[in-house]
Amino acid sequence: MLRIRSVLYLSVVGLLTMPPFKVDAAETEKRKGVSGYYSSTMLIGVDDNSGIVTGWYENYTGWDEQIQAPRFSCSFYLFGKLRGDTYHVTTWYPGTDDQIEGSLTFLIQDEHPRVRIKLQAEHGGCWNVQHFADEEDAEFGLDQQGDWIAIRVVSAKKAFFHTSPDPQTKRPAYVITGDVLRVFKTHNGWIDAEFGTEERTRGWIKEADIFPAATSGLKTVTLSGGLWRLADLGCQTLP
Repeated sequence: MLRIRSVLYLSVVGLLTMPPFKVDAAETEKRKGVSGYYSSTMLIGVDDNSGIVTGWYENYTGWDEQIQAPRFSCSFYLFGKLRGDTYHVTTWYPGTDDQIEGSLTFLIQDEHPRVRIKLQAEHGGCWNVQHFADEEDAEFGLDQQGDWIAIRVVSAKKAFFHTSPDPQTKRPAYVITGDVLRVFKTHNGWIDAEFGTEERTRGWIKEADIFPAATSGLKTVTLSGGLWRLADLGCQTLP
């Protein structure tokens, strides 16, 4: 059975009468970025303290009635560092070596936060789903704001939740390889993470059970990888 993972533009009026380079604190914060769900297909985590953005994109097109599954898919993980008002990002599919670089910018359009992404090449499958390397940047609007600071992807076959960052507090609930987590904090090799949307499970997971969020060892294709699951997101438990 197919498991689908959940998966600034500013209008300036009266420019000549405005004090030069004066931007209020609220606008500056929005430009730095907002964690949340974007256009139902992009999950973003922003850590203002480190200036790092992480995210997961996943989407599908071309439903095949015969196999009861989408024909095309586009998915990748992203890691970026803030430079000025733009994040320089690297994207890849967890567990693979190839990476594609690009840029990510947060903006405001009609008082609504959005994120704009431009990559130097397309990931496999994305050409049939969503273009990221065209002349016109891909853009996504904020659907729901979150208070997490990072997005991470599970690497272990089973990564168990714990009540505290202590192996002795293991719970029955677990996530599996490829599941996408929202991270709220880290502590000594553990992450405080949440999985699911309507049915949410939160707890401490060993960071050793998570794919690295850095790009060390990856092969550069051009220059830190589905629809974020909106259904069937219940946390799996041991039988």
